[in-house]
Amino acid sequence: MSAPMDTAGADAMDPAALHAALARFDAACAKVEGALEELGGGPSGDAYKRACTTGVRAFMDVKEASRKSYLEISKIQAVVGERRKVLDDQHLQLQNFQYREFRLSEEVKLCREFTCGQLERIEADEGASMARFLGGGAVDGAEHAERLGLLQAELEARRRLLAEREGLETTRATMEADGKRRRAFLRDLPERLTAVKDASRPLLPLLEQRGRKRRPGDDLLGRLPRPLALIHGQLAGLIAAGALDAGSALEVEGAGDDDDAAGPADDYGGVRVAASPGAVVVNVDGVRVAFRTVPALADLVVVTPADESLVDLFPGDAGDDVGAEACAQAALALGVKPGAPFPYAALGRPFAWAQWLGGLAPGPLAPGKLAPSSRLVVARLRARVAAAKALDAQLAALAKRPCPTALPCYDDAWRAKIAPSKAAVPPAELRSWAPHAPDRDPFASSAAAALEDAPPHRSYYKATFVHAPSKAAFAATVELSPEYPFRAPRWLLQRRDGGDAAPHDPRLKDAERELNARYDELVDFEDASRGHLLAHQLCRLANMLAVLGGGDGDGPTFGRTHRGRDRKKPLAYDPRARANAHRVD
Repeated sequence: MSAPMDTAGADAMDPAALHAALARFDAACAKVEGALEELGGGPSGDAYKRACTTGVRAFMDVKEASRKSYLEISKIQAVVGERRKVLDDQHLQLQNFQYREFRLSEEVKLCREFTCGQLERIEADEGASMARFLGGGAVDGAEHAERLGLLQAELEARRRLLAEREGLETTRATMEADGKRRRAFLRDLPERLTAVKDASRPLLPLLEQRGRKRRPGDDLLGRLPRPLALIHGQLAGLIAAGALDAGSALEVEGAGDDDDAAGPADDYGGVRVAASPGAVVVNVDGVRVAFRTVPALADLVVVTPADESLVDLFPGDAGDDVGAEACAQAALALGVKPGAPFPYAALGRPFAWAQWLGGLAPGPLAPGKLAPSSRLVVARLRARVAAAKALDAQLAALAKRPCPTALPCYDDAWRAKIAPSKAAVPPAELRSWAPHAPDRDPFASSAAAALEDAPPHRSYYKATFVHAPSKAAFAATVELSPEYPFRAPRWLLQRRDGGDAAPHDPRLKDAERELNARYDELVDFEDASRGHLLAHQLCRLANMLAVLGGGDGDGPTFGRTHRGRDRKKPLAYDPRARANAHRVD
C-alpha cells in the first residue's frame, strides 16, 4: 500500500499569484506604451514630466512583475518535481503489486492443478475426510469467510491503486501540458523584454543627463562603441598611473563626423562583415596597437597588428577564432558557416584578452591563480615588444653575409669549465643561417607523427657550423615561438624519425639536450639579457661543436655528471680513470 500523497507542495503552488503577476506585467507594458505614445505627441511642460514619470514607474512595474512571475514559476516547477517523485514511487509500488498478483496466480494455478494419488490411501487408512484438500467438498464457514475477506480486501486495494494511478496519470499529462506552455512563454520572454528595452530607449538620454561639465573629447569618445570606450578609459588610466610611458600616444581614429566612413571588411563564412571605422590606437614602445570592433558580431574586439607578433600573449590565446559566447551566437544568427576561419588578416585578431578589456568575456585570462588585470595585459604587451625587437636584431645580424664570426656569449667561462684541456680550441664557425620551411614537424618522434603538420605560429631556421681544424660540418634546426624568450628556442641536431642520411651520433643528442634543457643558465630573467637567449645558445653550441669536432667517436658526451641511474661521463675527464668507470659512488 502506498502512503498518502504529500500536499505541502500543493500549498506552495499558487497559480492565482502567477496570473496576478502576469496581469500586472501586461498592465505595466500598456502604461509604458501609453507613455511613449504621449511623448511621441510632443507634450511640453507638466504633461511632458507626467508622461516621463508615468513611463519610468511603469517600467519599474514591468521589472517587478517579471520578477514575481519568475518566482511563481520557480515554485510551480518545484511542486512539479515533488509530484513527479511521488508518482514514480507509486508507479514502482504498482509494479510490485502486479508482480505479486502474477506470482499468486501462478501459485493458485499450481495448487489447483496439483494431484496426488496418495491422498485417497491416506483417507482410507486413517478414515479422515480429505474433501477440503481435494476440492470436492465444503469447507468450514469461518475459514471460508476469512479467506474471502482477505481476497476482497486485496481486490479493493488493487482497485483503489488503479484509480489513483489513472488520476495521477491525468494530473501528470495536465502538468506536462502546462509546463510546455510555460516554457514557451519563458522562451519568448527575452524577445518581449528586448522589445520593452527598445521601446524605452528614448527615455535613456533623459535618465543619463547629469549636471557635470562636459570635457573636450567627450563627443568623440561618445561615438565609439562601448568596448572601445572601456578600453580607452583603461589605457588612459594606465598611462596616468605610469604603467605605460607618458609619451605613449593614445589616439582615437576614424570616429569623426563622417558617418558614411567604413572600416576594413572581409568575407567570414559566406557573410560580409566589416570592422568599425573608429579605433583606439596606443603606442607600446614604438609599436602601434589598434583596437576595433565588428558591430555585426556583437561588437567583437579585434586587434592589429594581425601578424603573429601578439599570438600566445597568454597561453593558448592565438586569436584565430571567435571565443566570446555572445559574439559566437551573433555569428550563428548571421548565417556564418560553422567552423569557418575568422578573417583576421583583414580585420584583426579577436584575442581573448582584448574581449576581456572590452567587457565581453570574463576572466581569468590564463589557467591557474593568475588574476586578470589591465596592468598585466599591458606588462605582457611591453615584454613581448621588447623581446621581439631583441630577436629581430639578432636575426638581422645572422642574416648578413658573411655571418658574424664572433657571437656575444653570456657565460664565457662555461667552455673553460667543462673542457679545460681543450680551451685553446677555437669554437666552430657559423657558416650559414637561413629560414627553413619544413613540410612537416621536424621535431616529431616517429615517422608516422612526422606526417602531421608543423605546430602553428612557429618559425624555423637552419644553421650550419664548420669546425675549422677537423673540417667537420654540423647542421642544426631551431624552432622559434612567438612567446620567445619565455618559450625558449628548441634545437634539433639530428632528426627523430631517422630521416637524416648521417649516422646517429649520441653526442649530438646530448648536446641538443644541453641546449634545450639548460637554457636558464644562459640568461638572467631579471635583466635585459633574456632577449638575447638565441645568441647565447648559438655561442654555447659553437663551443660544444668545437669540443665534439676535436674528439674521437669514443669520447665522452654532454650527459649528467651527478649521481643517479642515468649518470654518464662528463665532457672533461681523465682517461686514466676509465678503469674505474664501473664504480658507483
